[in-house]
Amino acid sequence: MNVLLTQYKSEYHKIPSIFKRNLETKKFIFGQFTSPELEFLANADIWYATEKIDGTNIRIICDISDKTGPDSVSIQFLGRHDNGQIQQPLIGRLSLLFANRQLDFLNKFKCGHIVLYGEGYGHGIQKYGDLYKQNDVGFILFDVKVDGWWLRRKDVINIAEFFGIPYVPTLFIGTLNRIVDEMVATKADQIESLVSECPRPIEGLVIRPKEELFTRGKHRIITKIKYSDI
Repeated sequence: MNVLLTQYKSEYHKIPSIFKRNLETKKFIFGQFTSPELEFLANADIWYATEKIDGTNIRIICDISDKTGPDSVSIQFLGRHDNGQIQQPLIGRLSLLFANRQLDFLNKFKCGHIVLYGEGYGHGIQKYGDLYKQNDVGFILFDVKVDGWWLRRKDVINIAEFFGIPYVPTLFIGTLNRIVDEMVATKADQIESLVSECPRPIEGLVIRPKEELFTRGKHRIITKIKYSDI
């Protein structure tokens, strides 16, 4: 087994909120987008929204060299930050899912630098983690990057199914304004999580274009909205 718990520069970017905030109430100021790109694309029918999981950011980093066989594959487990700590039960879960799967990574990707981005969630993780999993922890995939390229949604799903792991569910497809309207309309009777084992409302949505788009500053166009913000 060649599993490394070491540092690697591949931290997941911050996801900006969709609207600016009222400085006193901390709530959104609807219509005041946090970037000109979001405002420009708000009525474009190009967006999809996935459930935002209230957990801890996890990276599964795999490097496959030009050599052949399982010795050419190294696997690392890291949190959001390179020096961050991962709870021991979650390390155990990640080890069960990935530690002995060098050949699977090799067969799937052949060669390169692969990062699986996901959320660790469940018992002891965040305030209401026990609602997701009462006596256990889990890992759910939401993004994949291969040699610096973000993969499309269908490819992320394909990889999740290949490794037998869950992926964040899609809840809405449409324009950005329509997705916001759906969240506002369900504020009183909030949308139930599709991931949680116990009934609980979703924390929020992560919203992105169906095809990867970037700002002039080369940042991903991606945003989020939470019930607590509206």
